[in-house]
Amino acid sequence: MEAYSIDLRTRVVTAEGSSKEVAERYNVSVSFVQRMRNLYNRTGGVAIKPKGGKRPPAVDENGGLWLIELIKKENDLTLIELCVRYHEQFGVSVSKSAMDRKLHRLKITRKKNKTRS
Repeated sequence: MEAYSIDLRTRVVTAEGSSKEVAERYNVSVSFVQRMRNLYNRTGGVAIKPKGGKRPPAVDENGGLWLIELIKKENDLTLIELCVRYHEQFGVSVSKSAMDRKLHRLKITRKKNKTRS
């Protein structure tokens, strides 16, 4: 969902009338009008908050290449074991979820082991 434009935000804040009347006039929600008025009263402006930055992946490109080679040699390692090995190799702690996402991005699938079932 896109943020409302600065122009609309300014018109909502400067409009006369109750929050409900302004919301109906500009086809926005009452809570939006109230939030914009509160923001304006606190900060003196209606600027759009910056979106959060993307975090770099826990396992970088070199780590991905290393994982591919490791899995070729030892294809029965669990996610936890891969995380431990990665930490030992690169000194970076990686969660099980991050490791799973990296394997998925590398298109490395895990075969089910019938003996574990």
